[in-house]
Amino acid sequence: MRLRMYWRYATRSLWRGGQHSLFAIFCVAVGVMVIVALQLVGIMVNAALITNIRALHGGDLAVHSESGAITEEQLRYFTQLQSQGTITAYSPAITVESTTAIDGDLQRVSFWAVDPATFPLAGTMPLIEPASGSIATLLQSGGAVVTDTLMQRLHLHIGDTLVLATTSGRTGRITIAGEIPTTGVISGRTELLISKQTYARFANPTGITTGYTWVFVNVPGHADVAAAQIATQVQQQFPQLGVTTVRQTQQDAQSQIDSIRTFLRVIGLLALLIGGVGIINTMQVLLRRRYLEIAMLKTQGYRQRNLLMMFGIEAFQLGIIGGVAGALLGIGLSFVVQALVERAFLLTIPTIVDPLTVLSGAAIGVISTLIFGLLPIVQTSAVRPLAVLRDMGSAGARTSRVKSAALLLTLCVLFFLLALGILENVVVTLAVVLGTAIILGLLSIVFSLVATILSHWPVPSLRRAGSLLALAPFLLLGMLLLRLAPGFGLLLLALVAIALVIACLPAAARAEVQLSLRNIGRARVRSAATLVALFVGVFAVGLGLVLGQNLKDFLYTRGATVNPDNAYILASSQDAPLVAAQLGQMAHVSNQKVSWAAPARLVAINGQPAPGQTGEGETGNLSGITGFDLAHSSLPQATPQQGAQDHRTGRLLTAADAGTLNAVFPLSQSETPTRLKLGDEVVMASLDGKAQQTLRVVGFYTGLGTSADLSAILVDRNVAMTLGQGHPYTIFAVRLPVASQTADLQSIKQAVPGVITLGDVAAMNQIDTILNNIIQVVESVASLAMFAGLVLIANTVALAMLERRRELGILKAIGHTSRGVLGMVLAEHGLLAIVGASSALCLVSLAAALLTQITFQTTSLPSASSTVILALAGATTALCMLVAAGVAWRSTRIRPVEVLRYE
Repeated sequence: MRLRMYWRYATRSLWRGGQHSLFAIFCVAVGVMVIVALQLVGIMVNAALITNIRALHGGDLAVHSESGAITEEQLRYFTQLQSQGTITAYSPAITVESTTAIDGDLQRVSFWAVDPATFPLAGTMPLIEPASGSIATLLQSGGAVVTDTLMQRLHLHIGDTLVLATTSGRTGRITIAGEIPTTGVISGRTELLISKQTYARFANPTGITTGYTWVFVNVPGHADVAAAQIATQVQQQFPQLGVTTVRQTQQDAQSQIDSIRTFLRVIGLLALLIGGVGIINTMQVLLRRRYLEIAMLKTQGYRQRNLLMMFGIEAFQLGIIGGVAGALLGIGLSFVVQALVERAFLLTIPTIVDPLTVLSGAAIGVISTLIFGLLPIVQTSAVRPLAVLRDMGSAGARTSRVKSAALLLTLCVLFFLLALGILENVVVTLAVVLGTAIILGLLSIVFSLVATILSHWPVPSLRRAGSLLALAPFLLLGMLLLRLAPGFGLLLLALVAIALVIACLPAAARAEVQLSLRNIGRARVRSAATLVALFVGVFAVGLGLVLGQNLKDFLYTRGATVNPDNAYILASSQDAPLVAAQLGQMAHVSNQKVSWAAPARLVAINGQPAPGQTGEGETGNLSGITGFDLAHSSLPQATPQQGAQDHRTGRLLTAADAGTLNAVFPLSQSETPTRLKLGDEVVMASLDGKAQQTLRVVGFYTGLGTSADLSAILVDRNVAMTLGQGHPYTIFAVRLPVASQTADLQSIKQAVPGVITLGDVAAMNQIDTILNNIIQVVESVASLAMFAGLVLIANTVALAMLERRRELGILKAIGHTSRGVLGMVLAEHGLLAIVGASSALCLVSLAAALLTQITFQTTSLPSASSTVILALAGATTALCMLVAAGVAWRSTRIRPVEVLRYE
């Protein structure tokens, strides 16, 4: 019977709580929502990467070359293994980077050229459109199959035609014949599939062949032991290639997924902690409003244990409602985060709603409410009726503090156990809980000191010259910061301007500002909690924004520094003068360099036939020659490398090599099958064999910008002229403004239709899109901390209005208006918002600069941009004041008689 009465009392109390009960439910729901959403996303990512790991891996073995240097000669080794029965099948794939023009804008497209008869080797790749047919049929007929992510990114449709210009100088036209999901072996690796035969039909003016990037292999019975043995055998045969098995990929993926899921759980736990602080504040508001009622209950014989039971049931009801609401909201939020992750990382993630995760989220809501509600429940239930009825302060302050410390310790222990249940790792849980406690403790101490300083800060006045002179150092500091950190300088100058405006206000208005400052110090603990909440929220949001912007700036700056050429035009000997004329008409063209390219065939090495020269029609040793005008100091900007067969590093070409047959070869030519070394003599012939040149190897290289993708042999201009039989192709390397690069290349293309144009803007646009998507994911998670902080502010304002009820009545009785009292509240929380946001942005700027320097090894220390600083500081202040105004509106309009008649 008594339990039923307790239940009905708790239900009525929640209903009477109104707005404050909703705040408490909301605090619980926010924490549960984040935990459920992020755990569901972790499960989805796990299913996407682990459920069918063999399909994702591409086969029992995956052989990979970063430089795309797996040759036809090396593929014969896999054919031998298959004929011996050691492996059952293999499927090679060529990775090609290209650009295409879409609605006048260059877009980057990565595609694979595969063998339709064997690809994919593992798993299935269903068609989204057309519903019938197969990938093999579409590819064999010359069509292209495009992923759904590329279709959405470029707004493509079945039947559309794309003209692809590859970084190796090839061009071809493909027609989209089918759409496939971004799953399996292509997930995150490529966006478009064509057959090897279709790729072979691409125009290849330089004659350069492209090596394979991947070879996927199956072993008998798909046994892990057999796969490991073959992997070892292939690695010994080709040491320069990377070989992985399904087991290795599964272990690596599981390790990464475990790290991701732990990170997501930690984020959810921190959101739950912020929500827990909100629960404490809200429960204090709910119970503080019932002090008189509690005193009356105690005078009627109710003991503390009875009140603990009544308030515990009330907390349980809050937890049930908030937990269920948060779990349901978490399901919806998981879909949003899932979409953001798919778009950011080009993955197709299955939609999974795990009932156990949802139910555990609701249970976490109940448990967390009981844990965080413990402190206000015990403190309130211990109130003495006499102290309430006499409106006296609580007696026994020292005992109260001891009990409060014991309650806080109990709360920490219980929260640790809850965190352990969520993270499932003692070490990680201990690090997270202790680390968070230390950081929050230090922040609380610092911001308590800040609150004390603010409360004693004098209000500027025109009548007191000293108060105005005190602003002079801040004015000078702001002007200095305008040169070093403009954003912070503008922010500080804005604060000085506000102080000057306050100095010009009437005495009554300045008195209200002074009261606002005093209120910050009176409720020092609450002010510190507000500052901590704002600091955490702004820091999380700001760090993501600033790091993302710094990364973009670094990529653009590094691209301009490392590779000063950002556009390339490949023209025939007839078109070259026309292109030169077009470039001459563009005043903004800079860093113009010209080289000459010709296709050639590798005939012999040191007098012996080159590997692969087994017949007249053999094309396996087709290569490219790139000539430079060495006599006029037009030198290739590459990085010299030590060849695989050498014990020293060769050199690059210099002006002294003009007129000689010295050549620098791509590093891949020092490996199997050619195995070139310094000093070798290599015979190169034109395609028809009428012209030959014997080149001498003087070095190997990597990193020649776009030309590095050509895998060309670097020589003097005369060699290219000879092997090109007087008509080599001309490569114009220039730097064009990023804003006009696409339009400039299109104008050249229109004037000289036969040329091939390549630009870095397409690649940077794709990188920019990917970075923006990743930033959206980070900011979506970080904004939850900011959101929870705003809820905490709403609760602190509500509690402050309740505690200052009599004070507000007295202020209005002596002449202060509702507008003036509300202005005091807004001034107080606006100042807290500016201080909290500014301190967070200072740390954001420092952290981002150090992280950028450590990550990218830069000498400069980029800081947060002025736009980010001012926007975040302004938005935080506006939101904080808006929340405070919404909560305090009714309280500030109370009539004095309603308060004072009971005093």
